[in-house]
Amino acid sequence: MTVTFESLPDNARLWVYTANRELTESEANEINQLLKQFTDQWVSHQIPVPANAHILDRRFLLIFADESNHGVSGCSTDASVRMVEAICSKYDVDFFDRFIFAYAQNDAVMAGSKDQIQDLLHASEINENTLFFDGLVKTKDEFQNRWKVPLIDSWIYRIIN
Repeated sequence: MTVTFESLPDNARLWVYTANRELTESEANEINQLLKQFTDQWVSHQIPVPANAHILDRRFLLIFADESNHGVSGCSTDASVRMVEAICSKYDVDFFDRFIFAYAQNDAVMAGSKDQIQDLLHASEINENTLFFDGLVKTKDEFQNRWKVPLIDSWIYRIIN
């Protein structure tokens, strides 16, 4: 059951998938329609899951689920993963590479591997204050308060140093 982002409680569960490339506007719009179709019918043990899923900044696929009254089961989580896999296949994009790190630069979302981020840092093209997107946030509250953090304050900084 699709709900608005605003209606989700702060403890709504979140899954973040980062694309290995920027999506086109058309791809993002099409994927948003697929995500809505999915959340409209998403159930856990035959109980509708109040959820919101969308593409953000043509780079992130976000799935929020309100588990206040009923948790999302393993089978339901598997269904969401299969849906993301189908999107990957249809649009030739990889949302499962956990070693793609995204950051903000000049009002754009950029991304790179650990080695690329290290190179950018050493070349002073990014610095400790560059805002990075934390793909490990797990709730709506964390998303609203810790989604973008300076590199120095992120878990990514420990990985690249």
